[in-house]
Amino acid sequence: MFDIVAEKAVTYESIMGSGGVVAPEGRQFVVASVRSDAELELDAFSLRAGGETWAAVDPGDEGAQNYAVAGHEGGIVGSPELTGGDAARYVAFELGSPIQVDDPQIVLERGGESATWSLPDEAAQTLAGSAPSFELDSLSAPDSVTQGEAMTIELSVTNTSDTDGRFLAAAYWPTELIADDDESHLIEQAVDAGASTTATLTIDTGYTTDEDGPITLRIEGHVSAEQEITVEDASTPT
Repeated sequence: MFDIVAEKAVTYESIMGSGGVVAPEGRQFVVASVRSDAELELDAFSLRAGGETWAAVDPGDEGAQNYAVAGHEGGIVGSPELTGGDAARYVAFELGSPIQVDDPQIVLERGGESATWSLPDEAAQTLAGSAPSFELDSLSAPDSVTQGEAMTIELSVTNTSDTDGRFLAAAYWPTELIADDDESHLIEQAVDAGASTTATLTIDTGYTTDEDGPITLRIEGHVSAEQEITVEDASTPT
C-alpha cells in the first residue's frame, strides 16, 4: 500500500467520461493505492483508530463505475474489470471531520492473517484539522446558446472559514448526443481564509441535445447551483 492521503473533499472520475466532487459537510476521506497480484476484496480493508473502525467505501455516484478517486487510479479494490494483474487500485474511507486519533491505520485481513499501514503524519494532521467552508457569490452564464458555440461561465465563491483551503466543484453540462453521462468540468482553486475567487470555464456545446429548449447547467461540490440555459439551433453533428 502506498500514497496514503487524507482529504476534506475528493474528486473522482468514472469510465463514462463523467465524475465530480464529493464534499459533504462534516465528513472527510482517506484514500490509498494498493498493488497486489492476489485477489483482494473491498470488505477485507478497514480503517481503525481510537477504538473505532470504518469500512471501505467508493466515494462519488455521478456517472458509471469510478476508476479514480483523489488522483488514485485503477478502480476500486475488487474491480478486476477495470484493471488486471498487479496493477494499482485504490481503497477509500469516509469518516467524520475533524477527528483527532492516535496512530490511525489501514488494516487488511485475509485468510486469517492481517497487515497494517499507519497513516503518514501529514494525513493524521489533516484528519484533525478544520475544513474550509465556501459560499456561492454568483453563477454567471448566458440565457441562451447556439449549439456548437463555446459557452463561457463564471463562478464566484468566498471562503467563509478561518482555514485556508482548496475549493472544489464540478460543472455538469449534458452531452445527450454521445453515449456517456453528463460531461463534468472540474473547478479547483486555492482560496485563503476570508478571500474570494472567480473561476471561468469554457464548455463545448456541440453534443448537448437534438432539440431546441431549456437545458440545466448544474454545479455540485463545495457549493451547489443550477441555471437553465436555452439551446438554439440544435442538431445532430455529422
